[in-house]
Amino acid sequence: MEIDPKSPKTIAGVVAAIVAAVAGGSFLGFTIEPEGTTKLRIEKATLEERAGNLETQLGEIKGRVDTLEGLAEDCRLVISNSRKAIEE
Repeated sequence: MEIDPKSPKTIAGVVAAIVAAVAGGSFLGFTIEPEGTTKLRIEKATLEERAGNLETQLGEIKGRVDTLEGLAEDCRLVISNSRKAIEE
């Protein structure tokens, strides 16, 4: 059996095979993209993870600031009461 490369059936079969390979690869998670795009995806994921960590740290720091502000206010109150006691 000889395959005629100019035959419309052969061309259609080759095109169908290429489309199936690309679609199947995409379906399975295999894609073909430029290396630069892959690097950008990795960098984006890394930066998103770092941003999430920084947001968590910011929340923790805000809690610490609130605690320290409460302690500072308590210290001011103790100093004020001590001064009043000395003056009396």
